[in-house]
Amino acid sequence: MALGAAASGVLFEVAYRPILKRSVSALLIVAIAASEVVENALRVTVGGGFEAYPQLLPNTGIDIAGTHLSFIQLLLVGISLALVAGLTAFFAWTVTGTAIRALACDHTAARLVGINVNALIRQAFVMLGLYYRQIHFDMGFPLALRAFTAASAPTRRRCS
Repeated sequence: MALGAAASGVLFEVAYRPILKRSVSALLIVAIAASEVVENALRVTVGGGFEAYPQLLPNTGIDIAGTHLSFIQLLLVGISLALVAGLTAFFAWTVTGTAIRALACDHTAARLVGINVNALIRQAFVMLGLYYRQIHFDMGFPLALRAFTAASAPTRRRCS
């Protein structure tokens, strides 16, 4: 995890920080290029195979209205609900969460009110690096594809 956090910080400093004030298209192109570089570097150094987790819970579960729910599924739903509540509280009631929301709305305004934009983006990269616990050379592509799709959509962001 520490190596992933360090790699995220280096990636931010080398690839993203120099172009933060450029267009969204430039950021997306750099994101795709960085993703390809990291994926292929991992494929060459670590290999292209998956690493599996050990099975900690039995595959048994319960039947509800004709639907079988395993203990793992029930546990994941509970954890997901707790994480959603925690993230909602984090973004609503902490200084860092409020700063991230402000940064998502307007980089310039965030800088004007004293938010250290570079440090906050670096922090977000590190959190993203710590989030993924399964390692695979191709793990960043789906995230980059979602980001590209979201940034390309002609919708107007509502900030509050």
